Amino acid sequence: MLYKKNLSPELSEELFKNPSSEYRGAPFWAWNSKLDKDELARQIKVFNSMGFGGFHMHVRQGLETPYLSEDFLDCVRFCAEQAEKNSMLAYLYDEDRWPSGVAGGFVTKKPENRQKYLTMTVTERADCALTAEESAKTGKPYLVATFDVSIAQNGEMVGYKKIEKNTPSKNKKYFYLEQKQGGEPRFNYQAYVDTLSKDAIDEFISTTHEKFKKCVGDKFGKSVPAIFTDEPQVFGAIPPRSGFCDKDAYLSWTTDFNKTFFEEYNFDLTDYLPELFYATDDEHAYKTRFCYYTHLSERFCVAYMDNIGNWCAKNGIAMTGHAVGEDALYETLLQTADVMREYKNMQIPGIDILCDDVVFNTPIQCRSIVRQYGREAMLSELYGVTGWDFDFRGHKYQGDWQAALGVTVRVPHLAWQSMKGEGKRDYPACISYQSAWYDKYKYIEDHYARINTAMTRGKPDVKIAVIYPIDTYKIAYASFAETSALRNELDDNFKNTTEWLLKGGYDFDFISESLLPDLCSNGSNPLLVGKMEYDTVIVSDCMTLRPHTIKVLNQFKKSGGKLIFKGRLPYLCNGEPSESAKNVIQGATVIHNSKADLYRELKNQFVADIRDEFGAKTENLMCSMRIDGLNKWLFIAHMFKPKLPHTITKQKISVRIKGVYKPLLFDTLSGEIKRLPFDTDQNSTVFYTTLYDLDTLLVKFVPTYSGDCLKENITDKVFNKIQVPFEVDYALSEPNVLLLDMAKYSVDNEELINTEEIMRIDNLVRKKLNLQSRRTKFVQPWAVSNSPEEHNLKLVYTVESEIDIEGVALALEHPESTTIKLNGKLVENTVTGYYVDKDIKTVALPKITKGANELELSMPFGLRTDVEACYLIGNFGTTYIGRKTKLISRPKTLSFGDVTRQGFAFYGGNVIYNTKISLDKNSDIKVTVSHYRGAAVSVLLDGKEVGIIAFHRLL
Repeated sequence: MLYKKNLSPELSEELFKNPSSEYRGAPFWAWNSKLDKDELARQIKVFNSMGFGGFHMHVRQGLETPYLSEDFLDCVRFCAEQAEKNSMLAYLYDEDRWPSGVAGGFVTKKPENRQKYLTMTVTERADCALTAEESAKTGKPYLVATFDVSIAQNGEMVGYKKIEKNTPSKNKKYFYLEQKQGGEPRFNYQAYVDTLSKDAIDEFISTTHEKFKKCVGDKFGKSVPAIFTDEPQVFGAIPPRSGFCDKDAYLSWTTDFNKTFFEEYNFDLTDYLPELFYATDDEHAYKTRFCYYTHLSERFCVAYMDNIGNWCAKNGIAMTGHAVGEDALYETLLQTADVMREYKNMQIPGIDILCDDVVFNTPIQCRSIVRQYGREAMLSELYGVTGWDFDFRGHKYQGDWQAALGVTVRVPHLAWQSMKGEGKRDYPACISYQSAWYDKYKYIEDHYARINTAMTRGKPDVKIAVIYPIDTYKIAYASFAETSALRNELDDNFKNTTEWLLKGGYDFDFISESLLPDLCSNGSNPLLVGKMEYDTVIVSDCMTLRPHTIKVLNQFKKSGGKLIFKGRLPYLCNGEPSESAKNVIQGATVIHNSKADLYRELKNQFVADIRDEFGAKTENLMCSMRIDGLNKWLFIAHMFKPKLPHTITKQKISVRIKGVYKPLLFDTLSGEIKRLPFDTDQNSTVFYTTLYDLDTLLVKFVPTYSGDCLKENITDKVFNKIQVPFEVDYALSEPNVLLLDMAKYSVDNEELINTEEIMRIDNLVRKKLNLQSRRTKFVQPWAVSNSPEEHNLKLVYTVESEIDIEGVALALEHPESTTIKLNGKLVENTVTGYYVDKDIKTVALPKITKGANELELSMPFGLRTDVEACYLIGNFGTTYIGRKTKLISRPKTLSFGDVTRQGFAFYGGNVIYNTKISLDKNSDIKVTVSHYRGAAVSVLLDGKEVGIIAFHRLL
């Protein structure tokens, strides 16, 4: 059990104010260099100081310590022990990079374990294997079937015929069982795994999970609570772009797929293969697609998700992580066929939300399984691929809406072990000591940990369910041009239904038809689905339903449950025309795809009725309610990003819930608990408040009597405005810096080539030497540890300066193997410290003189060499025009505003602005920042921090 403290009858004030590790985030800790125990221990203490409750030991690009070696596992054990010493949690990760399943390539060294797929092609192949088994072992393609296909002028298929390979045909389509050949750098010159093969995944478990068990199995379920699996997937179904397109198209497949398909559905799939690729009016294709994708999902889940989940359950550790393709019906069908089915045997189901995306269906799909199967936690990998300018406002908005939709285990993406080489481009910003704001991040983590102490207690208060419409998307999925209108509409309506319900204050779950027989044997009112009970079921845009679903909905309807059909109506069962599918509509409510109609039918089934000062639904806030004994917890968050991200906006709202309660505000930013002014009427409770753009509300409702109301006591404080000076004294948290990323270069002492950007130099040199480009999915250093650096690369930088400057240092990677010259004089390459990251080391330089200075670096070069920018750091100013940079005198004062135009063109550290204020008497002080761009503003009074300004309230 992760949240053991939730067994207490009440949430204690002390736990709310100072949540323990299990309620806190655990970032992806990118192991991307040589592992050193002293440095690992230091960074664990950094995580602790940042407010994190643990870390995921996640191998990323750049790992030098051989994966799964004794040295690697010894470091895993060491970090688990360090976690225990610091009252933290050490989460495992099951792969070398991602996607999971190959064990760094060890599993797919065997050709039979490699991913397989079906190709539809007009190109005849002469190198086919004789049998599927021979294909699996040799990697040769295997001919499954040949078809003559007829396409009409509208691009739809109007007929097809299975023929022999050599039979003449006007429009031949050859179908092959193919297999990745290996040699992929991403998988260390192997290939991805066959996720439809239980034998292959058994070997993955044996190679990876069993080794972790031997290493830290005694800590499973304790300081090592879970193991993360990342983006497992099938090959992906890619139909033709149109019925007229002759380019190859693909389907997921494996050696015995047709055999197990026949055992399940009693027909030979290879007789109907064109129906999986082309749009057609023939309804038989609906059945073929439904059966194929349903079987594909089941094969994937049984072989991979259930297999690993069952191993974890048996061994006392939680399976967590996420599969790929969660964010839309299209992505799901492309990657795994049924995302909700995947979560069944995960002890901590999870998702990822990257690129600052906002996709509400993704967490709701996962949260529904968490609720229905009674799982206690839900994970999200978040913040990845957002960039260095993603500030605390971005962190809070992304975290808030995900918390409102059930996320309790936060996995911030990404905390680098090292910035060496490719590490610094691995989806920054780095959420660790390399970011100047890292020591203020506890402000963010405390907020979410406090939310989790409340919103993991009790049980969810949810009465509405929506049938997950993936089966309808299955039957619509064929050649893109001919099916795009329908498919896009299905995805749009799926998204709209979710947003309308959330905007209206209605919480709900999805019901997975693939899991319904496991969760609900018979219909009743309320509808019992696992641990949940629903009074209302919405069937939206479901053209096909499964037999068990039809039975359950009929029983629910006859028992008095409210059944609503919205949009397209069902007329198919398992993809075949069905009277029972049509009859389930009788006696139910049928509405258009209309928000107004939906709200009218749902009436008072809201979790909380949230309205603006004029009495209209706010439609920009979402909420979630939990029942905790006699009490209730309500969490409210913003649905959408602020339209004006650097402007303060606010709204007055009223919040009404059913029942008579006393509301207490649990302030998640300060840890304080306050009574809220409220009123009661007609067996409901209402309170009023003002929300700024990124505010959230966590409110505890304690039962009371109708007369126990608290009226708002408004007392206006009088403030006199004190204008701070326009220019002030300042200090820096680190030296100023000049970026050096443009150089002349030569290879093996040839003539210098004109100035070029440093990463382009790396690509050009690799091309010249016939070495793999780093722009591709690069092989891991540990897998090519014997690659010699047989060549020499010389880089020559020109540094312009307006002044003579003493005490300048050069920051670079690998100074110990680099020959350094400044203005023709050899520089001793003794390391004096580091800049930003421990692997960007500093070397003292002689005086930089006024005018042009020549800095020459000479280094060995080979496959594993990382050519990177370097930096001058010191007490100077910088300026730039286009590509030209220059060192100048450091300014004596700073104005409030853009520092890059005031002598700090490349500075990335903190700036401390110093100003003095005078008061006539002791007074309260209110600090307001009307506009800023940066992570956060820390306010110090007489040298002591008194607060952080990070969000849209800005005071």
